[in-house]
Amino acid sequence: MNVLRGFLLASLLVGSSAWGQTGYPGAVDIAEPRVQWDFNVFGASPEGPFRLEIYYKIFNDGLTYRKDDGVYAAEYELEIVAYEDGEQMGGTTYEERYTVESFPHTLSVTDFLINQINVPIDAPGDYDLTLRLRDVKSGQVAETKVQCDIPRKPGRWYMTPLEFARVIESTTRSSQFTKQGWTVVPSVSRSYGAESQLRCPLYAEIYGPAESTGIPLQVRLTVYNELKNRVLDTTVELESQGRVTVLVTELDVEDLKPGRYSLDVQLSPDGSDREGNKYTEWFDISWSISTLLRTDFEAAVEQLRYVTKDDVRDSLLAVPDSLRREAWTTFWYARDPTPGTPTNEYRDEYYRRVRHTNAVFSADHRPGWRTDRGRIYISHGEPDDVEWHPFDADGFPYNAPWQVWRYYDHNLEFVFVDRRGSGDYELQYPYDGEYWRRN
Repeated sequence: MNVLRGFLLASLLVGSSAWGQTGYPGAVDIAEPRVQWDFNVFGASPEGPFRLEIYYKIFNDGLTYRKDDGVYAAEYELEIVAYEDGEQMGGTTYEERYTVESFPHTLSVTDFLINQINVPIDAPGDYDLTLRLRDVKSGQVAETKVQCDIPRKPGRWYMTPLEFARVIESTTRSSQFTKQGWTVVPSVSRSYGAESQLRCPLYAEIYGPAESTGIPLQVRLTVYNELKNRVLDTTVELESQGRVTVLVTELDVEDLKPGRYSLDVQLSPDGSDREGNKYTEWFDISWSISTLLRTDFEAAVEQLRYVTKDDVRDSLLAVPDSLRREAWTTFWYARDPTPGTPTNEYRDEYYRRVRHTNAVFSADHRPGWRTDRGRIYISHGEPDDVEWHPFDADGFPYNAPWQVWRYYDHNLEFVFVDRRGSGDYELQYPYDGEYWRRN
């Protein structure tokens, strides 16, 4: 049976985190801050003025910290610039200080902050946005460019794109997340499915004629999986409030398997599809062990391949549906190094490594735990040394980016090459029966 090499050392080092796992900086040379972006546009009417809302999510391990008064502090600068036909139409710069409580938190690949910046835009148009994040201490910059189209003549009725949220609550307070009497904390990643996110909150605004108060509105939401199969179909009915009508609803995503989904949205004022607008959005159901146990038990068992033999996995798959969670608990209890305590260190370390590989090594539509680097990381833990060659695409010896991972205590060395330039580094050495194994 394979074992988790370096398990004891790793479990002593990871510490605790309010949000989840602790990452390792040695195996991934982060050339820029890790940040996710999303945006939306709202206004008082289809004619404007408009408010461009920029949502961002920065992962802890993408910033540089300094210990300051008992905490670890990072500083970052955000720059947002809007262009139309090459001419700058507006922009803003924003600076912030972010603190975490402990050194392990600074390395976490899953801890994050979420914030929002509101940028006024005077008129409809097709805008090109440049979003730039600079880590003040290191000077490293992450930049992305997106298109933001605000219809010039949307018609009598217009529904804004959906904002995918983490939380939506009615409020009388004011903050950067407040609009129309609601606090809407954006999801940014549009990722759901974890135990705390089994429902997908949605917010939109519907703009209509001033005299439209009381007119019935229908919003149809249809969800398709990656195979284009319809998996959810619901209609929200509400009454027009005049110029601005707020839509607050949610999707039940508890039974959806991990993957990307498309969401068709159709506004029908007074039962007429021709009067309203329609568009397509997307969201993700993220990987987690609870999601897999709930929706894809076979995949959950397959993830045990690095600590089990085939017969053990076959036995788990043969368990009746009603006994699966009990069998799962029994499986990990038998491997608990400290039975009788609330924590199963072996299990927690295993899934910390799985989560880390999914966050860092996923490529070519494969989750990180199925990749070669993921397999080695899960089996052996954090390498003692990583030799990183990201710019050798035209040079010796591989004519492609490559890495070498070394584990000194076990005298192990692994070479990975990204031959397709996709970010999927394939194991080249050693060529033995234990590791030369493609999925």
